[in-house]
Amino acid sequence: MTIQEALAQSGFTAEEIAALDAKKLAAFGSVLTTAEQKEQAAKDAVTKAEADLAAAKAAQDAAELAQRANKQFYDETIMPSLTGWEDKEKALQSELANAKALAAFYETQNKAAKDGGFIAADAPAFTPPVAANPARDASGKFVAGAPGGTPGSPTFKMEEFEDRLGKGLDNSVWALQEYQRLSGGQFLPDSISTLAQEATANKLPFRDYVARKYDFAAKSAALQAKAEAEKADAIAKAAVAPYEERLKQKDQEWQQKLEEQAKTISERGGNNPDVRRAAISNYPDVKKAVAEGTRKDPLAMTREERQVEMRRQIQADVATNEEAKQGVAA
Repeated sequence: MTIQEALAQSGFTAEEIAALDAKKLAAFGSVLTTAEQKEQAAKDAVTKAEADLAAAKAAQDAAELAQRANKQFYDETIMPSLTGWEDKEKALQSELANAKALAAFYETQNKAAKDGGFIAADAPAFTPPVAANPARDASGKFVAGAPGGTPGSPTFKMEEFEDRLGKGLDNSVWALQEYQRLSGGQFLPDSISTLAQEATANKLPFRDYVARKYDFAAKSAALQAKAEAEKADAIAKAAVAPYEERLKQKDQEWQQKLEEQAKTISERGGNNPDVRRAAISNYPDVKKAVAEGTRKDPLAMTREERQVEMRRQIQADVATNEEAKQGVAA
């Protein structure tokens, strides 16, 4: 924006702008340029700060994801393997010790039988039986998860399958109901399968991931604050309700009294002789004034003369009332 445009937006006319000195315009332009540069620098700083914050958030999420992945790999892969190999080694050592003891026993028995002449000296030596493979059944088929088998071998139990299926259904219903409750009845924007895949990819439990993605904590806090505000408003209304009812009754009573007074005043000054207030006629005074010549006969006056006389009488009455008021005040 040029200095001329800035002055025009401030209300200066083209003639006033043209009449300004060139040095003043240059000085104004320098100030305006400096201000624009500072404003742009501030905007750039805000943009950079927002970008740095987003990058820091992304780095934090990536670090947390890597930490959860490492922990899951350690808990689900390394630890079971170490535990399995340790158990297998113990089982093998136990079987080896038993086999050696059994072989030593039969060897001793065989030697004693030969020495005693119970069996021929040229009989074949004792050969220990080969231990059965615990990972195979009687027909030679592989038995998953058998003791002494390969650590981490797949297993299948109907109880575990039913338990996982029940938890999956429970998590699905929880996600749908919780989102609707916290969003005012809206439907969950993502499918359950998508959320489950995202939770697995982020190495988080299903409920923790869903609550983090849709910010259930903030929504729940907002609902609680709204409920507390509504409760406080209801308590305040209940507290002032009796007073408002009394004020309403008083207003109705005053309104009724005002209407009755207005009706009474209207009837007193109306044309109905049954309710009109009686007043003393001043006709004798008028007749006397006409006879004395101090007042014109109203019946002999024209319309204009009667109007003039009526205004004069009103002014005289007003003056008399004012004098009476001043006398009372004195």
